[in-house]
Amino acid sequence: MIRIVSIFLVLSMGLMILAGCWRYTEVEEKLEVAGRAIDYDEQNKSYVSTFEVVNPQGFKKGAAKKIFTSRGKTLLDGIRNTMMESGNRLYTGHSQVFIVSKEIAQRGIIPVLDIIYRDAVSRTEMWLCISGGETAGEILKAGGDKIHTLNSFNIDELMSLKGRISQYRSVEIWRFLKDLNAEGISPTLPIISTVVSGDNTIIDAYGVAVFNKDKMVGTLDKEESGHLLWVINELKGGRIIIKPEIQGEAIEIVLEIIGNKTKLEPIYKDGKLVMKVNIKETSVNIAGVNGTTNVLNEKGLDIITQEGEDYIKKSIAETIKKVQKKYKSDIFGFGRAIRNEYPNEWRRIRKDWNEGFAQLPIEVDVRLNVIGSSLSNSTIKIRE
Repeated sequence: MIRIVSIFLVLSMGLMILAGCWRYTEVEEKLEVAGRAIDYDEQNKSYVSTFEVVNPQGFKKGAAKKIFTSRGKTLLDGIRNTMMESGNRLYTGHSQVFIVSKEIAQRGIIPVLDIIYRDAVSRTEMWLCISGGETAGEILKAGGDKIHTLNSFNIDELMSLKGRISQYRSVEIWRFLKDLNAEGISPTLPIISTVVSGDNTIIDAYGVAVFNKDKMVGTLDKEESGHLLWVINELKGGRIIIKPEIQGEAIEIVLEIIGNKTKLEPIYKDGKLVMKVNIKETSVNIAGVNGTTNVLNEKGLDIITQEGEDYIKKSIAETIKKVQKKYKSDIFGFGRAIRNEYPNEWRRIRKDWNEGFAQLPIEVDVRLNVIGSSLSNSTIKIRE
């Protein structure tokens, strides 16, 4: 009996060793995908798939990545063709970013996302981005194969800033799908592109793509994207420039945003539904003053506060009006706020909400709190 048990243990250990070797080989045969991009070639009627793959052996040689590109009549064809080209299995479980071309987004983004959603390995925590002036694949290819240009990781760092740079809105795939399926709100995605800076090519995020259902219908620029963040209470940083007149001198003042609280308040006013955007408090520091007048006294701070509130109110109102009239897509979540506050009224207007959103009266209320200055209490003066 003891002999039989001993033989069993030896065989079991042998199988464990073999199993371990098999797993090691499987890992070696995988291509670790850092990011992927999808374009559509209208001329050839084919999808172009681009994969940025981590190349561990290349770090010592200064080549940290490999790029694989393939074509296919369907999205799945492109993925399969890449696997055939590389001779390895593509592993997307650690992918950081998924970039979709503007052309595909305008046609409808659901077919692309459906592949990821049904894939047991791919994570919906990936950042979802729209390519700007160039193709989606060109963004991953930018900069060659040097160590510091593993572009998917650079994009991940950029997106992780989330609201601290008020020029775009970072969105994961799961959040896009959630907004797409929700009532009273339309999704948005950040727009990214390559920028040449000296001898380097870097990735920049510079605005927001506006969606109506799953189709991209327009864009917001950097400033307008900041206004969107303000309204939806996701603003965590950024700067605004105002030019008040203080003691007869027109002074350019830079205000650095360090905090914000916004609440959407649907109300009935004069028998009509009105959406109040209540910016309960935007806290700022004075980061720069281009002038010789001392602005850090009580009167100067009062003028700065009033000028800042007027600027924010006017800018946000203009962006909301643009989205209402030009895109008719409720990216601010006004409908959701109405549904939560007045569910019976929402049931009445929900079927034609695009038009309802476009006609909805808006009020913007702003409270600016200048809590300090990174400057000296006096400005620099020049001897006359």
